[in-house]
Amino acid sequence: MSVANEQQLQLTAEEMAMVKELLQTLSVLKEKNVLKDLVELATFVSSATRALNTGAVIKLAAIAGTAMEYGDRVFADIGGMDTIDKLLDAVEETQQQIKDDTSKVGIGSLLKLLKDPGVQKALKFVLTLSKNLSK
Repeated sequence: MSVANEQQLQLTAEEMAMVKELLQTLSVLKEKNVLKDLVELATFVSSATRALNTGAVIKLAAIAGTAMEYGDRVFADIGGMDTIDKLLDAVEETQQQIKDDTSKVGIGSLLKLLKDPGVQKALKFVLTLSKNLSK
C-alpha cells in the first residue's frame, strides 16, 4: 500500500499494523488452501441453513419432543437412575467375573443355570421383549 493510499484511508499506525497482519494471515491461508476449504464450509452451512426452513424445523422439533416424552416414560418405567446404576454395576461385575473365569459353558451348565430363579426371570424378560419388538 502506498503512502497516498494510507493517507486516504486515514488509519492509525496500530490499525495499519493490524491490516498488514490480516493480509499476511490471508496470504498464508490461501497458500495452504485453507481459504478454499473455508469457502466450501461456508457454502455448505449456507445450503444447510436454507434447507432447514421453518417447516423442517417445526417437524424436527415435534419429533424431538415426542422422543423426549417416550424417553421420559421409559426412564420412569424402568425405575430411573437406580435401575441404571444397578445395571452398570451388574455389567462391571460381570466383566470382572468373565475376565477371570476359564470354565467352559456346555449343555449341562446351561440346564443347571435354568433352575436359577434370577436366570428364569431374565430369560422371560428377554423373550417377552423379543416378542413385543417383533409386533
